[in-house]
Amino acid sequence: MVSKPSSPSASVDFSLVRKICDQVSANVGLIVDRSVTVGDLEVARFPERASGEDRVHISFKLGFEYEGGLKHGCILVPLPEALTLAAGLLMLPLSGVEEARKVKAPDQGTKDALMELGNFVGGAADEALRDSDFRGLRVFSEGCQGVRAGVRPCLAGAEGTEYVVGRAMANIDEFPTFELLVLVPLFWED
Repeated sequence: MVSKPSSPSASVDFSLVRKICDQVSANVGLIVDRSVTVGDLEVARFPERASGEDRVHISFKLGFEYEGGLKHGCILVPLPEALTLAAGLLMLPLSGVEEARKVKAPDQGTKDALMELGNFVGGAADEALRDSDFRGLRVFSEGCQGVRAGVRPCLAGAEGTEYVVGRAMANIDEFPTFELLVLVPLFWED
């Protein structure tokens, strides 16, 4: 395990998730040419993966590599908002974005755009933590997948892993706000 800084766990947990949220929203917003904002953040530790409630989500899966070990986390985005970002990557006009938000089963082009977004999410998370107190940590994309409402995301080796879970209300341009979930596997010692 990585030795964490001497500051209290809650402060470290919050800082880690906030850095990821800020960098991912900035980088993805720039790439899809949309304003992506993440509001107030609540962070807590959980002994298992959290789930997105009420609707289907896209799990942008992340690998956290440190000291030769690998743990898995993700960022959960509701399907309409993930499709909004994919439509931005595909450079669809506003009318196309509004239609894309209604889709229940994305076509292959949209799936490819979601996978590419996953690469940007992974790169942004890695960039966010590059200069953090966790030296030697590398974060990368492990793809994405749809997750049914109320179902925990499927992550390799997830059983027995404790997670730092961040929940925040987020927004893409003028579209309705949504809950964003960030699941970071606990990889440092208390």
